[in-house]
Amino acid sequence: MSQIFARLFIAMLASTLSSLIFAADVDYRLPKSYAVSEQSIALTLDPAKDGFTGTTGLKLVVHEPVDRIGLHWVGLAVTPPQLTDAKGSVRTLTFEQGDYEMWWLSDGKTIAPGEYSLDIAFSGDYSRDALGLYKTTFAGRDYLFTQYEQTLARRATPMIDEPDSKIPWQLTITAPEGLKVASNTPVESQSESGDLVTRVFKQTPPMPSYLLALIVGDFDVTPIDGLSVPGVIYSPKGTGGDTGFAAKVTPPILSALEDYFGSGLPYEKLDFVAVPDFSFGAMENVGLVTYRTELLLRGDSASGSAAANSVNTIAHELAHMWYGNLVTMEWWDDLWLNEAFATWMADKIVDELYPQYETNLQLPQALAFGADSVAQSRPIRKEVKTDEDVLDGFGLNYSKGHSILNMLEQSMGEDAFQRAIQTYMGKHRWSNTRASDLWAALATETSVAVDVIADSYLELAGFPLITFGKDGVVSQTRFHSPGAKLPEQQWQIPVVTRHRDRDTGKLTESVFALSSQSVVLPQYSKAEWILPGAGGNGYYVWHTGDQRYQALLENLDELSAREKAAVLANSNQLLQGDIIGIDQHLQLLGGLLADDSMTLALSAVNGLRGIAGMYFHSELQPELKAFITRALTPWYEQLGTQTRDDDSDSARDLRPRVLRTLAEFGDKPELVAEMTKLADQYLTQPESVDPRLGHEALRVAALFNGDEAMAKRYIAAYRETNNSNLRSNLAYSMYFRDSAAAQAVFQSLEKDDIQSGDTSLVITGLFYAQPNQRGLYQTFEGYFDMLSAKIPEFYRPTMPAFTTANCNSENLALRETFYASRDSSMLTQLRKSQESTKNCIDTAERGYAAMAAFLGGS
Repeated sequence: MSQIFARLFIAMLASTLSSLIFAADVDYRLPKSYAVSEQSIALTLDPAKDGFTGTTGLKLVVHEPVDRIGLHWVGLAVTPPQLTDAKGSVRTLTFEQGDYEMWWLSDGKTIAPGEYSLDIAFSGDYSRDALGLYKTTFAGRDYLFTQYEQTLARRATPMIDEPDSKIPWQLTITAPEGLKVASNTPVESQSESGDLVTRVFKQTPPMPSYLLALIVGDFDVTPIDGLSVPGVIYSPKGTGGDTGFAAKVTPPILSALEDYFGSGLPYEKLDFVAVPDFSFGAMENVGLVTYRTELLLRGDSASGSAAANSVNTIAHELAHMWYGNLVTMEWWDDLWLNEAFATWMADKIVDELYPQYETNLQLPQALAFGADSVAQSRPIRKEVKTDEDVLDGFGLNYSKGHSILNMLEQSMGEDAFQRAIQTYMGKHRWSNTRASDLWAALATETSVAVDVIADSYLELAGFPLITFGKDGVVSQTRFHSPGAKLPEQQWQIPVVTRHRDRDTGKLTESVFALSSQSVVLPQYSKAEWILPGAGGNGYYVWHTGDQRYQALLENLDELSAREKAAVLANSNQLLQGDIIGIDQHLQLLGGLLADDSMTLALSAVNGLRGIAGMYFHSELQPELKAFITRALTPWYEQLGTQTRDDDSDSARDLRPRVLRTLAEFGDKPELVAEMTKLADQYLTQPESVDPRLGHEALRVAALFNGDEAMAKRYIAAYRETNNSNLRSNLAYSMYFRDSAAAQAVFQSLEKDDIQSGDTSLVITGLFYAQPNQRGLYQTFEGYFDMLSAKIPEFYRPTMPAFTTANCNSENLALRETFYASRDSSMLTQLRKSQESTKNCIDTAERGYAAMAAFLGGS
């Protein structure tokens, strides 16, 4: 960014902030009586060392007399700050710690309105939990990376670490020669002194602190050709040859986004980084986007879910260049403005460019309903004071928010919605917004009350159940599990339906708004069957009465593939709510299992896995194994056990899941032996096995033959391989039931053989594998303090979710006892996890007799 632009922005910022001076301050946010207009940061970094040093200079604008200045920092050694006024007078400030990671700077005298420079020297240690400014080792080399969202930039530099402090930043990094160094912007100048190289990076455009990023290490550098701006992929030494797929798909994704927004990428460069130890999937840092290694290192080609995960994540992060980066939420309570839009936009782009991956069948409501149905669920928009508040319901920002946007776009129409988004982006470039700014932009293109619809969903926990009565009465109530005592709520719901008239046979589509408790709509009284949520959208659960629902199940072929996926998401909730029986749910799974779409068949296989998990360790096991074997054998015979050159993308996804489900829950011992042999081949020659097939083979081998020797082999392979897909698959496959094997895995976590960012995956695998977890909890107890320190701090409150209870009442009690006296930050997730498990147990108990009858007659 040019200095002229920086000066213009600073003047604009001062004008904007003047209107905020008298806003009421809250204790968890810094006051608006002063602001930072720009900040420079100089760091001396060496991956071979354990810590770093730095200096920072902040340009302050003080709007009214203040006694102190507040900044954020965590874990830094800070020297007394120097405050210099416009005349050059220097004051040395002392500091004391406050709440919410704030430090208060003062010298006991009033600081008058005006412009100041604040200079601070500091030092700190690199984090080792894949958060903040952190160090990791891969293939014998040390690297430095950053992950600053949510509030982690303060680990590396004193600053105002709040999203509405959106300013230009200037980074200068001094590092040993021979290492690659990159940041948000291109290098402006470079100098050498002995064996150190100092790089001064161009000043950034205005952006919040959480988007700052840097890397230092011995990287391969691969160009991304065909972008509208320069771009490269940084990857750990020796892996540059695996970036071909990512480099190929990125230019069309960026071009499609630029077309949608009607404007070019708002930044000067677009570099990607493959990060070998990462606590998130990816991060949208301006000009330096970071990803888990497997997402960028697919080789020259990829297919199925592996390819879809990569292209969808790339599209999501690039969408953030507009949603979140160019226009940023004012505060974390509107985080959904970033995440829901990027998720929604990514699906739109991937469906347009790569329809073969059928990502349109991965419905956001299917992901959201489970988390949002528990009594402990909180609204998307809520007061946010700490990272724990952000983390509470974090995933709903993506999935529920995405569902809301689908409804709004369907209500407005795609063209009108796009025009409104372009208006919104144009008006708020380089600034911060709240949801009300978006509603104002959408209102310019529609008469639909989008603000009322969206606010009802954002400000209420849970979701509605819409019931269609025989007499045409359509009513709404809050969905809940049987016995749950929840306050009644009322949503503004845009409902889109399709129904067949039983007298005329005519198909009719209808749109109506359900804004009251009930409404009479006579056209539904003569319906043979009704499909609410036509098109596969709608963030609500519905039931049309037993007879009409049964008719719908018998006419699935009249629905689109996306609508069938929506019926399945709906059925899962109806089963949990005791609104339908397990026999109807299994009827639906059977219909989808036989569908022409292998992607829908895969959803049905996963549905069968859920049912199997509920009953496998009961007296129904023999009949259940026989049923699973009969249900999946046709796909097993069609797909076989080996990847074929003429496989479709969906076949390459369906085959591994069918094989694992048959091995785990069916009656095919010979398949267990074959999968164990395949796991050995994958470990020995990973390039010879499709990674998805290898992944499930590793899991089957661990479940059925996983002794201590196998566990140590998995750990050694994880530690030694440069194959990012194998490494990730191993982290997801520690499914060891043997106590000595589990002990070996915990020991490997303690020795840092397994990195911080993968710790939660490993713990989850161990608990999934154990039907009876008493012995595992005894071992877990001895390692808990180490693990809670090792796991990325942001995820620590969610640890109860990693120790899944597997729909088992004894495991439920064990988890309750284990976590009840732990860190209070874990109690929220404990309550949610316990409720979800109890809902599963209750659903299984209610359906036991029907399940026994179904298996007896199947």
